[in-house]
Amino acid sequence: MKNDILKHKLLQILTDPLLDYYESEKRFTGKSFQDIESALNIKRRKLWEVASELLDNKEIAYYNVDFDGFIGQDKGLSSCSSKKYFYRNKERIRESIKFYVGIFIPVISLLIALLTIMSKLKDNNDRIDKFEKKINMLQTDQKI
Repeated sequence: MKNDILKHKLLQILTDPLLDYYESEKRFTGKSFQDIESALNIKRRKLWEVASELLDNKEIAYYNVDFDGFIGQDKGLSSCSSKKYFYRNKERIRESIKFYVGIFIPVISLLIALLTIMSKLKDNNDRIDKFEKKINMLQTDQKI
């Protein structure tokens, strides 16, 4: 789940220069691995885990001109502006909540049903005890 949020943040970092290029035709470059790692506060291995799907989907590309890093692509800009990975993360959280609520509600219902049955049994046992006492009293009265 957290990877989707990191993907969204990575796309934001990489598509900002692309937007600047479209606005003012500044020189368009990527971001170095070190810049990305410090911005996202992650290590290189995690960066590659996060970037792998974005690379496969051609939302970002490998950049190797002045330094090694990544560069945003038009498809990445589209994914970033539509918040594709942000909403995918929200959907996963929603599905997780549905799953756990789907387990929690039947368990609570079962516990309530068991408590109700136990309460009824206790009431019945109390009534039986009262009847036994009355029967014992009647039997002792008849012996006298």
